[in-house]
Amino acid sequence: SLADVERLLPESDVVILLDQADLSLLGEGGDTARPAVLLLSDVWPDEPPPARAWGIVPPDAAPSELWAAVGALAAGLCVLPPRLLAERGRPSVQTLQDYAPAETLTARELALLQLLAEGLTNRQIAARTAISEHTVKFHLSSIFSKLGVSSRTEAIRIGAQRGLVVW
Repeated sequence: SLADVERLLPESDVVILLDQADLSLLGEGGDTARPAVLLLSDVWPDEPPPARAWGIVPPDAAPSELWAAVGALAAGLCVLPPRLLAERGRPSVQTLQDYAPAETLTARELALLQLLAEGLTNRQIAARTAISEHTVKFHLSSIFSKLGVSSRTEAIRIGAQRGLVVW
């Protein structure tokens, strides 16, 4: 939720700005002293923000998109909507809608996908979640099916692209 994103902000050094005019509020400083900036906008900024990392998400972005954008910016990555990239002459990339799952992952499946992304084995996931290895395999099979993938690596990649995995 947006409240979850707001709780992450103090730890991540990411500033969310609602308007490009607010960029003037960022001040000066070296790259490491500057926060990462997330613009809630439908247009490319007139000039890049004075930030160590920056990105744009549409004002109507889903909380999961905001969460993923904040996490990416905190890691120093750039976040841009595919539509804006295409307008700027960049190669087209797939949108979140292109990856829309046929079925939604359950809370348990989301938790297991996160543990999978952390590199845990089935045995470690079972111990951490207090379920059997057989149940872990069952849930992973369901995750793979819902995401349309056939491997752990693909599940993590698609999960990250959809904002289901937080780094």
